[in-house]
Amino acid sequence: MSEAEITPEAERLAALVNQWHFETFHGSIVARDTEVWNLVYVAKEDLKQRLASEFLDDDVKAKRR
Repeated sequence: MSEAEITPEAERLAALVNQWHFETFHGSIVARDTEVWNLVYVAKEDLKQRLASEFLDDDVKAKRR
């Protein structure tokens, strides 16, 4: 998904997810275990991609069908 395809709503949602991730996991036991941290990070990035796909421009959605 290119940057041009992402709507402002999706960008705001991604920022919200990033902030939640920081507030929830920074300094926690999750942050002290690299393997667990990496798993949580990948899940966060996957969530952002899934949410962004819900906010694609209608033209982009039509092309993907």
